[in-house]
Amino acid sequence: MRKKFFLERMEPDEARALIFETLKDLLTPDIIGVEEVLTAESLGRVLAESVKATISVPREYLSAMDGVATKSEFTRSASMSNPVLIKEGNFAVINTGNVLPRQFDCVIRREDFWEDEQGIIIRTPHQRYQNVRIPGEDVLPFDLILERFKVVDGKTMALSIQAGVEKVKVLKRIKTLFIPSGSELRNPGEKLLEGEIYETNSFIFAQLLRDLGLDVSVEKIVPDDLHELEKVLTSAVKDFQLIFVSGGTSAGEYDFTAEILNGKGDLIIHGLNLRPGKPFIFGVLDKKPVFGLPGYPGAALFSYEYVLIPALKDFLGIVNGEGLLEASAGRKISASGGEDHLFNVVVSKVKEKYWFYPLKQGSGPISPFIHRNGSIIVERGVEGIEEGQQRDVYLKNRREVVDRSVLFVGSHDLSTDLIKEILWEKHRIPLNIVNVGSLGGIMAILRERAHLAGVHLMDEETGEYNIPFIKELGLKDFLLFSFLEREQGFVVREDCEEVHSFKEIAESGLSFVSRQKGSGTRLLTDFLLKKEGIKPTEIKGYENEVITHVEVGYFVKEHLADAGVAVRPVSNLFSLKFIPIGIEKYDLLVSKDFARDVRFKYVIEIINSQEFLKGLDEFGGYKQVFSEEPIFEG
Repeated sequence: MRKKFFLERMEPDEARALIFETLKDLLTPDIIGVEEVLTAESLGRVLAESVKATISVPREYLSAMDGVATKSEFTRSASMSNPVLIKEGNFAVINTGNVLPRQFDCVIRREDFWEDEQGIIIRTPHQRYQNVRIPGEDVLPFDLILERFKVVDGKTMALSIQAGVEKVKVLKRIKTLFIPSGSELRNPGEKLLEGEIYETNSFIFAQLLRDLGLDVSVEKIVPDDLHELEKVLTSAVKDFQLIFVSGGTSAGEYDFTAEILNGKGDLIIHGLNLRPGKPFIFGVLDKKPVFGLPGYPGAALFSYEYVLIPALKDFLGIVNGEGLLEASAGRKISASGGEDHLFNVVVSKVKEKYWFYPLKQGSGPISPFIHRNGSIIVERGVEGIEEGQQRDVYLKNRREVVDRSVLFVGSHDLSTDLIKEILWEKHRIPLNIVNVGSLGGIMAILRERAHLAGVHLMDEETGEYNIPFIKELGLKDFLLFSFLEREQGFVVREDCEEVHSFKEIAESGLSFVSRQKGSGTRLLTDFLLKKEGIKPTEIKGYENEVITHVEVGYFVKEHLADAGVAVRPVSNLFSLKFIPIGIEKYDLLVSKDFARDVRFKYVIEIINSQEFLKGLDEFGGYKQVFSEEPIFEG
């Protein structure tokens, strides 16, 4: 009698992990193949190379509303008790999407003014750039649009095209073979004899696999014959990269799939701790993954949906999914009370609680729809959400992907996008990045609303970085790691004279673009002003704030400002002059709970990897000084 291989049940979680790691190791881009396609023809394809913007979106100041363009200074004294008249010549009619005339800096909505014989009357003051889309509001040059090993959807396509990306590199469609087996099977339309049934599993699973973007072929029915099945499999691994066998997966007399894999290849899984769906097989034959699904459709579908689909979706970078969870606001979100407001958010699980943070808002940007993993609704009559308040989050990603995401809240640095790319590529773990400045990052760790934060706050009295602020705020259960040393400096265009101080900027009348309050760079520039004895009002445009170093470089490059302070890589990206101010410490603040998590181990591996170090070297102006021994803890 033929030797039988009995089932050894494996837990579904362990099986998913084994399948994913095996697929990742065997089906590399070199094996699958890579091709370059037009961005407009990339829908549903898996990226073989990350997509980054080449031009800004939008490229100019645009009106976000129908109304009139004017100067914000004309509106400052307006109130309900003090209507203000803006005379003809001091405003211009403008429609949504129109370029803002250079002499104006804000837009008043049509419903917020009244016409008068001499002009228009308003009762509310307007801020600079209110109701205006700022250049680069959606993406800036070099911004990451979508990571390698994620699937291109319509939103990604649209933003990539707008951002000047004409072609993208994608994986070739994975050649997949579905093999139905069983001597009792007949093709539809054939006459059935006693004990025979029609073969229909191929109709079910070929479509399910095609829905994942695989190039699926169906083999003719293979009878219950060891040598015949072995012959088909031996031939299949030469022409296909992924193989599925339907039937013959248990331990019966005619269940041959496991025997072939055990003898000719590597039998990795033979049985799941799952009912129905226990007789599931996974193995490798000639370096090609082979799956064995039960012959009964119900059992096959359960094992496919519960174990195989999550592993395949992770491998193929398919994150879309639906669901609902309750989470708390990481920071306050403002909204008007007159209508429902929709917000795109990122949500992550920190300890046992979910926290969400809003992304860019507005009618124009597409990027928040790509980077979000959820959305929330602020109902009419509610003027925003208070920090810590709970809301329902409507998930846009699969729940398991949300649960393993890492939440980074803190100061912007170009290195975080590099970590984001590698963490997804190696482990399919999303890094949700929320840029709120160094102080915001410290507060997020203090309040247990983030896993890790990037911080670079310099104490004016001692010149020491980060530790004095952490002590003052009384953080507990954290570790502070040295991470990077980076050069900060003034950036100006190549056609401008160098500036070495704020005194020179003030005396020459150059305009300046600042980082937001609470960021380490803003604290640095405020300190330099104070040190030089110069008031912020003496610097033209000092009140103009942006969130990232890249935005500073873009504003200078595009003549939206004459000077700014940023890290050296920004000058390299935008071909700007860089006048060093000094070397600063950019550290990683990590909760102790997350420091024990395997995901932080992966982050450490990435920081120490040659891939990451090479990326830093290409940026320029960085020195990696990471040590696994914390420099401070509490």
